[in-house]
Amino acid sequence: MVTPAEINRRVRQLSRDDILDVITLYRGAASPETFRREHRVFRAFKYEIVYDSLTIDAKAMLIVALRRRFSDLEDLDVSELQSTRAAVALPLKALGFEIQSRRVDSAPAGNLALALQRPAELNYDKHKSPRQAAQQALRAAGDLLKQLVPPGYITRVSGAAANLPELPWIAVLDSDQTTTAQRGIYLVYLYNHDLTRVYLSLNQGFTRHREQARRVKRKESAGATQLERALTSVSRETLQLRSHLHEVIARQPRTSTAISLGSSGELGLGYEAGHMYGFCYETNNMPPSELLRSDLLSMLRPYAMACAFADQQSLIKPGSWTTESGDSDYKRREAKSTTPNFDDFTPKDSTDVVATWQHVADQQIRSRKHEFLIEEFGTHVRTRGIKVTNRNIGKRDLLMKDEAGVEYLVEAKTVSHDGEAAVRDAIGQLFAYRHQYYDKAARPKMVALFNLPIDQIWQDLLLELEIAWIARDGACWSASADLTPLLR
Repeated sequence: MVTPAEINRRVRQLSRDDILDVITLYRGAASPETFRREHRVFRAFKYEIVYDSLTIDAKAMLIVALRRRFSDLEDLDVSELQSTRAAVALPLKALGFEIQSRRVDSAPAGNLALALQRPAELNYDKHKSPRQAAQQALRAAGDLLKQLVPPGYITRVSGAAANLPELPWIAVLDSDQTTTAQRGIYLVYLYNHDLTRVYLSLNQGFTRHREQARRVKRKESAGATQLERALTSVSRETLQLRSHLHEVIARQPRTSTAISLGSSGELGLGYEAGHMYGFCYETNNMPPSELLRSDLLSMLRPYAMACAFADQQSLIKPGSWTTESGDSDYKRREAKSTTPNFDDFTPKDSTDVVATWQHVADQQIRSRKHEFLIEEFGTHVRTRGIKVTNRNIGKRDLLMKDEAGVEYLVEAKTVSHDGEAAVRDAIGQLFAYRHQYYDKAARPKMVALFNLPIDQIWQDLLLELEIAWIARDGACWSASADLTPLLR
């Protein structure tokens, strides 16, 4: 077997003509996909060659050139050449080629179907190296999903451990709820055992249930195994969560409350038991990417509803409810000064906050998904020439000032269900802060900022009260008509 170091040495032995010969083959193929299929390579995820008005997969050109030039590399696998700048970009630059980092479109939904399909096309194999092409494609799909989810949601991709799992997955996590697929509630793209299907599932961490089952004393187990106790526990909570969401599920006829992964492993059984509801896609016949994006965004509110229900149950039944839940509330200190400096915008720490409460001996962890929203929006509007600050402004979330000197008072809220609770809270705080911090003669415009779209009825209510609104909508921002010019 040729070592990675030897492959890198062979790359440096390639000539410009070797690469140009492959580019000629590429241009002569019926389509880029035909070339990739015939030569067992895949679309670039990092670097492209810019040549004669074309953008061409850089790593693919190197792989095919190596196979053609060296007889002992005829069966070279794509995963055997690293995708790093040193291994791909620099050698091609040294040969005089223009190299660019592959840019993902600002509206990346057009690539989502391909991204989710690629791990199956590249024959994911848990027995192969984590550097295999299919695992790289899985990571690339995870990177793509990061751009679609609202601020404060994070993605995790399977394969971080030493051994790859039988069932690959990409999870979307509400950071107020959990930061790991082992506990809490999360959305997950979950592939079945032969990758012929991928499910978008609202699921819960089975590992936490398994840990709880291990703690049950033998005399209390009634003869059940740890796995049986864990599956019983997760199934019971899944039924309750699904029942809580029954009206939402009924309005989404393309969804299913059952999945079949074809695995007898513990995690496979746990995923099936923890599935509340979701969508199923055939990997060889993926729907349009816009539909995939719509399906994902349609599950964010039910996800928030499930988390809220888990919050409630963990308080009501602390001894018998296993699915842990976070809490988005946190304490923020009031600043001594109320004089805003619009040249001072510093995103607050969006990691967990440790808050000590009176009369409570233990410290409690409070997540700051709220601050992700402020950070991302504040950074965005600054690129539009708008001044913003969140320093020394008391209880207020954010202040903006446009080029005309108009000041905006911004209150940020995270949305659950249809947005009613978030809108009510925003209205109350905006009017309270306007009354507390401003004279009647110098009142700012009020703006409600949301991490998800809100229903039309609440948009109308805000406008009736002369409150403008802005909401994160997938990879973009949507806003009431009076604020749209500020976001362009």
